[in-house]
Amino acid sequence: PEARFIGWFLWSLIFVIVGVKFSGFAENLSVMLNSKLLLAESILVCLSALGAAWIAFMLSVPGRFKLKRSAAFLIPFISWVGLLSYRSIVAYQTYGTKVFKSLQGFPCTETLLMLGVVPTIALIVMLRRAAVLKRVKTGLFGLLAGFGVAVFGLQFMCTMLAMPVHVVYFHLLPFLIIAVFGIVIGLKLFKKL
Repeated sequence: PEARFIGWFLWSLIFVIVGVKFSGFAENLSVMLNSKLLLAESILVCLSALGAAWIAFMLSVPGRFKLKRSAAFLIPFISWVGLLSYRSIVAYQTYGTKVFKSLQGFPCTETLLMLGVVPTIALIVMLRRAAVLKRVKTGLFGLLAGFGVAVFGLQFMCTMLAMPVHVVYFHLLPFLIIAVFGIVIGLKLFKKL
C-alpha cells in the first residue's frame, strides 16, 4: 500500500496545484507566505491529509493498521484546529464581534468541493480494490484525505485566510461535514468481507 499511497498523494497534489493555478492564487498570497501562523496552518493541513491517506491505505490491508499510527492524522489535525482556535480567540479579543463580518465565504466551500471530488474519487477507487475490513474508518479517513488535499489547495486561493473565523466556518466545518459522509460511503461502497 505504500507505493499506492505515494502515487495517490503525488497525483492528488498535482491535481490540486493545477486546480489552484487554473482558478487563481489569492491576491494577498504574500500575507500567508509571510505569516508564520498561516504557513504553519497550511503545513498542518497538508500533513493531516497525508496522515489520513496513510491511515486509509493501511486500513485497506488486513493486519497493517496499528492504532498508534492514527497519530499520523490526529497530531497535525488537532494542532491545526488548536492553532485556528487560538487565532480565533485572539481575533475576538482584539476586534470583538467585528470578526464575524468575515462570515462571507460560500465560494470557499464551493472551491473545496470542486478541488476535493477528483482526489477523493481516485482514492475510493483505489481502496475498493483492496481488502477493506474496517469499512467505516476507511471511508472516513478516505474522505478526510481527499478533501484534506483540497483544503490545502484552498489555503493558497482564499483571500480571507487571515480571518480565522472565516477559515473555521468555510474551510474546517465543511471539511468535517464532508468527512462524516465518508462513514456512509464506507458502508455503501466497500465490500463487506
